[in-house]
Amino acid sequence: MPAPGRNEPCPCGSGRKFKQCCGNAALPVTGLPTAADRSAGYDLLDRIASLSRFADDVSLAFALIWQGIPHVDVDRLMDTPARDLFLEWVWFDFQLHTGHTIADFALERHAAEVGPGARQFLRATATAPLRVLQVAKVEPGHVHVRDIVDKGATIDVSERRGSEQLVRHEVTVARIVDYGTERQFEGAMLTVPVADKTAVAAAVRRGRRQTFRALQAGEEPAALLRMATGGAIVMEVVDLFDRPQPTVTVDGDEMAFAETIFGVLDADATRAALDASPRLEPEDEQPLDPEELARYAWLEQPHQAGGGPTRILGAVVLERKSLRVEVLSMPRARLAHAWFSSLVPKKAVRFKAIQVKSREAAAEAARSRTGPSQPELPPEIVAQIQREYYERHYREWLDIPVPALDHRTPREAASVKKLRAKLVALVESIEIQAARQAKEGEGFDASFLRTELGLRST
Repeated sequence: MPAPGRNEPCPCGSGRKFKQCCGNAALPVTGLPTAADRSAGYDLLDRIASLSRFADDVSLAFALIWQGIPHVDVDRLMDTPARDLFLEWVWFDFQLHTGHTIADFALERHAAEVGPGARQFLRATATAPLRVLQVAKVEPGHVHVRDIVDKGATIDVSERRGSEQLVRHEVTVARIVDYGTERQFEGAMLTVPVADKTAVAAAVRRGRRQTFRALQAGEEPAALLRMATGGAIVMEVVDLFDRPQPTVTVDGDEMAFAETIFGVLDADATRAALDASPRLEPEDEQPLDPEELARYAWLEQPHQAGGGPTRILGAVVLERKSLRVEVLSMPRARLAHAWFSSLVPKKAVRFKAIQVKSREAAAEAARSRTGPSQPELPPEIVAQIQREYYERHYREWLDIPVPALDHRTPREAASVKKLRAKLVALVESIEIQAARQAKEGEGFDASFLRTELGLRST
């Protein structure tokens, strides 16, 4: 169909001349969209999605996503970035009853309502599907990513904002948009925990197949595939936002922030008994409170030469008038009552109570134990201390049973085929932590983990 003349009525039905309406939208644009261009584009999409003619379409989109996630608290999630991801899918990926997306309709009928930069943003983003991407390499001004759902070659994205924010191995949901010869990230760019990447990718592939089969046949397969893929990504990422906090410990007990509290009658005798136990490891840090005498880690088993680290059952705080054992479940609190009652002479302590705290109260108590200010150390000394701490911690981690690895140590899991993917994800999460801290000048070298575990460097 030939384009109308510049002075002819615009085919969109606005009543204006083509040159003053959609013809104006065809003017060339130089440069990249600005934040104001993106905001104007999103505002236009929001207005169009609110039109009564699309009410049934938007309701169907809402039902497809939220009904696919059982027991979801929609009101709460709509106050999180999950809302932005959902709306983005509705605007750019969901097929309306007309066979268009809201973005298509905006460009065809309402393009003249926004400036050339916003139109450029809408046109480019309308062609870019939602993707789950893992960062392979970060360079100044460039991020190299791989699509973990559809796989394929590494993609080089020229994106200064992304190269400043993203680190290697990080997983994000975004669109890769072409602006001429330049590629940029667009969209909410929500982060997915790297430990969940394999499960998310598999669930997206499975959800895409199920959604695709449920949709009407005879429509454009490519458009439906994009819609189904994006919808599956939204459901999986929203489900991560709705994931409840852990409610059980690694022992299978219901989680509770509990303290077993003893009154101290003889501080010297109590401390002597605690110091003598091989299952109590003194902490080296100076006490924060004048009333505090010592702190210990309560170990499941005594440390043995060549036996590797052991699990920590709780934290022990000895003060002049009290002995507190901080644990994460009521069974452990009762175990602390029995164990410490037999460890410390009865004349030295007297059991008082087991106290349970909410998460909020426990966090507030931790914040309140701040003690007097100490002279500041030079930043380079602090960074060195932190590096040594983290490297020592993760060298010990190699030989500690990990619940996520079926309670095997990372060294053991490295030789178990079915656990290798989980192990790689755990190592990647540590590498992400190290890289993020390095941006603040506080990073540590995590490269030894792959060497120790025989994992391929990426």
